[in-house]
Amino acid sequence: MPEIIDHTLRIASHSEVLPRLAQPAAVHVWSVPAEYRASGYYVSLQLGGQPIELPACDYRDATKIVRLELAADPDVAAAAEREAREQSDRALIAERRYLIEVGGVIIGGMPIDTGRDSQGLITGAALQAVIEPEYALRWKTSDGFVELAGQQILGVASAVRAHVQGCFNREAALLDAVAAGSFDAAMLDEGWPK
Repeated sequence: MPEIIDHTLRIASHSEVLPRLAQPAAVHVWSVPAEYRASGYYVSLQLGGQPIELPACDYRDATKIVRLELAADPDVAAAAEREAREQSDRALIAERRYLIEVGGVIIGGMPIDTGRDSQGLITGAALQAVIEPEYALRWKTSDGFVELAGQQILGVASAVRAHVQGCFNREAALLDAVAAGSFDAAMLDEGWPK
């Protein structure tokens, strides 16, 4: 009688190592011509809800012998669960970094938009201030327009750049904690630039 012992299928004198899976599976075994499989057996695994893979030889030459249950491997299941949790944590961290990155900052009492478009506009203004030190502009904040001279523009650009880089630095630190297995959801609320 065919049986599975320690993830090895044993049928008469034939044995076949089965994969270690995170979830249980059905193991279907057919007797098939030796021209199709030298062992004389065709084995397919069926994970929950998936169709059964049938032998591709002439169906009249294949006889289903047995359907057995292959238990999930607890170590593989735990690793899959851990990977799913880590993937979810990485997504939460990236989402939080983005929200804080584009959430704006207060620089010299001025509320400055740090959205991606604004970052580009600030970079362009800073480049112009480097090219033309006497450059000045009226910059729109959520409180209205403010006059900024060349050095002030560079100061705003530096502060925004520091804010954005601080967000990515915190994301990297949190991802390191995820990789080390020490991440806790409360850490999402700590350590971000103000």
